Amino acid sequence: MMNQNVILNLKLGLIITIAIMLAGFSSSPNDQNGSQQAIPLGQHYEVFKDPTGSATITSILSGKYDDQFLPSESKYLFFGYTNDTIWLKLELQKVASEPNSAYWIENIDKLSQIEAYLVNKDGSYTIEKRGVDYLANQPIPYRSFLFHITDPSTHLVYFKLSGNLPITFMSYLHTEQGFIQNSMQYKFWSGIFYGFMASLMLYNLFLFFSIKEKMYLYYVFYIVSFLFYQAAMNTMDLEYLGKWVPAWILERSIPLVYHLLNFCMILFGKEFLTTKQNLPRMNTMLSILSGLSILFFVLVFVLPESYFVDLMAFVLGIVSPICLWIAGLLTMSKGNKAARLYLAGWSILLICITAQVLCLTAVLPFHPSFFEMIPAAAAAMEAILLSLALADKINSLKRQREEEQNLLNQRLERLVSERTKNLEKANARLIKLSTTDFLTQIPNRYQMENYLRVKMQIAEQHATPLSVILMDIDDFKLVNDHYGHDVGDQVLKSVAKIIKHTIRDTDLAGRWGGEEFLIICPNTSLHEAFIVANTLREAIEAHSFPLDQKKTGSFGVATFHKGDQTSQLVIRVDQALYRAKENGRNRVECGVPLAECRPCNWGTLPV
Repeated sequence: MMNQNVILNLKLGLIITIAIMLAGFSSSPNDQNGSQQAIPLGQHYEVFKDPTGSATITSILSGKYDDQFLPSESKYLFFGYTNDTIWLKLELQKVASEPNSAYWIENIDKLSQIEAYLVNKDGSYTIEKRGVDYLANQPIPYRSFLFHITDPSTHLVYFKLSGNLPITFMSYLHTEQGFIQNSMQYKFWSGIFYGFMASLMLYNLFLFFSIKEKMYLYYVFYIVSFLFYQAAMNTMDLEYLGKWVPAWILERSIPLVYHLLNFCMILFGKEFLTTKQNLPRMNTMLSILSGLSILFFVLVFVLPESYFVDLMAFVLGIVSPICLWIAGLLTMSKGNKAARLYLAGWSILLICITAQVLCLTAVLPFHPSFFEMIPAAAAAMEAILLSLALADKINSLKRQREEEQNLLNQRLERLVSERTKNLEKANARLIKLSTTDFLTQIPNRYQMENYLRVKMQIAEQHATPLSVILMDIDDFKLVNDHYGHDVGDQVLKSVAKIIKHTIRDTDLAGRWGGEEFLIICPNTSLHEAFIVANTLREAIEAHSFPLDQKKTGSFGVATFHKGDQTSQLVIRVDQALYRAKENGRNRVECGVPLAECRPCNWGTLPV
């Protein structure tokens, strides 16, 4: 959705940009037709530079300086910073096509002091004072300084230019109707430009509150500061703030807002290009430049002369965009695709700045379009490209976050899987610990009781035989008493191993307690269990235990009867074991009445 909105902004912005550019050149005062034509007056002036400032209108009208007035060769006069007083002479009747009509002379630039002497044919004259120092004398609130000529007898106009500001005199001659049309046209196209930039600002402000990315907020700061700067360049502050702020602030408004603009564009550039992480040295350089912008912003209010702050604004206006352009190039070289659009937008800005510098240094002819329409069109195009770059940047960040989230999910899944396996292993160990005899590593009594209960249920349900064997190591107490518990433990472990290796695969054996072991024999009759027990007896008797001991075991055997409880079967096999011990040990006894058994040399064998 964001991409679609940005593309829509791109299309709309390109149309507006082209319209601004065309309007800027087609609606400039020197391109009007017919009676509405606005005439650039630069080449119609004669110029006299008075280094002493001693010339007066009286001495000039006396002809004292006639030989020092030289014809101008430029449409737009630019003298820069100078201590000279500049006098301009205009023969109005050579320019005006309708001598008996009223005219407006418009000067589109800031000057501290402009004195216009309207000389009549009889030698009399009137004085009109304009400039930042005389805003109260302006006939109507407007961005330019206006001189209204209504007397048909006025045939000469002298302008005296002086003050602290660089002297630029871009003046036009309008008919009254032509001035109205030009003013309306300029305000119309200015409204489109500022409206487009304001809508772009609001759109990005909305994105900031939606996405919470600082880049969008810094971009809004950049747009706002640029609008202030462009308004100051177009002298709109004279029209809208002239009655509310001191004259010295109006004189310094351009360097004032430019230092603010420089700070904001560096702030945005550093955040967008992530110079702190990717370009630490360039980040330091940009931080220094932004700090200088704040310093010079403050100095605008402090220094008595404006030349220094104007010079610093001019220097920063060249260095900062170049550094940001280089930072964009370096970021793009590191694989940041969003930096391409940023670089394209900044290239447009650099071209515009370069043109202004060449214009101010007289390499290019001085033309107002380099400071009004061209910057406006360049700003619109740059704003569009930067909006696209922001969208691309956010999409890249979104993809990066999705990849990081996927990696995080995978890590979490692996971690959960590992934890689950570890938990299962831990549970298995706990189960084993709770069901396995620690010493002999065979099932303990708790587990054997569970096994017995289950096997009895199966025997009950399926009517299959089930027998159990209970074995006790004979005279085991003597081992502990004579040799110690360590040897006794070794005997228990050995007996457990003999049982595991001797019983059948279907049999279950475990430690019943102390030196007693229980063997569960599923699908086994009493007679078959008796044979298994005797096999175990023989294996134990034949084994050599630690310290060359010979040990024997007594065995009781019992079989499951339908309806038996676990305790009943255990009692019978325990009674059989007791008889084996009573009858001399190292023998097998069965848990049935003696009438059902016959004696043998190794026990009482069931019939």
